[in-house]
Amino acid sequence: MTAKSRLSAAGRMLLAEIGKLLTLPSLRTTFLLTCAATLLLRLVDLPGSILVHTQAGFLIFGVLAAAHEHDRGSQIHSTLLAMPRRLPLAAVKALALTLVTAPLAFLVAITAVEPTSTATATATAGATVTTTSTSTSTSTSTSTSEGHGGGHAAVLAAGYLVLATLAASGAGTLLRNDVGAAGLTLTAYLLVTPLIRARLPTAGTWLPEAPNPSLAAAIWALTALSAAAATFHYRDA
Repeated sequence: MTAKSRLSAAGRMLLAEIGKLLTLPSLRTTFLLTCAATLLLRLVDLPGSILVHTQAGFLIFGVLAAAHEHDRGSQIHSTLLAMPRRLPLAAVKALALTLVTAPLAFLVAITAVEPTSTATATATAGATVTTTSTSTSTSTSTSTSEGHGGGHAAVLAAGYLVLATLAASGAGTLLRNDVGAAGLTLTAYLLVTPLIRARLPTAGTWLPEAPNPSLAAAIWALTALSAAAATFHYRDA
């Protein structure tokens, strides 16, 4: 097989994987519930980052995206018939999940982050305008910079959510069971890491923390994906 034909086959497989993710009812339901939870938490003005809580939706999203083929009969066998080389298939699946998750993560992140920045900018502008006419220009520039800051924060938060989703997908591939993998990832991200960070602050550098796309978050995602790919390569489907 020539390089061109291999690229063509990989492209078709990527489109097929994206199509599967977009048409999976459980993923649509998970995303809609995550959006609803984000809006609800914004309305009740929960202190701290909303994404600390709503990241749970993306963890479940990643688990379901990876585990559904193993949990639902023999769909993984059909996938392997179409692309029997397992390591390239694992890479394609991770890329497809990234492409599908990124815009969804940004939508949730901008919902969670941008209103705070806008409100801050508005309050700052109002307070400044009441002092002097000179400070009106300052309030305008402050409002603009706050708006850009909110958008930048949303991009960073979306990056964290994508990394968390990829790590969860690695757990889903390793366990091949959505309930078990969801329990593992939710416990690790929502219970274990906050407890370790509280008891051992020096260990916080190696722990992912929403909504920051830190090196630790990337290492967790890369480790989970690598372990999942190696296991998928050597284990029976």
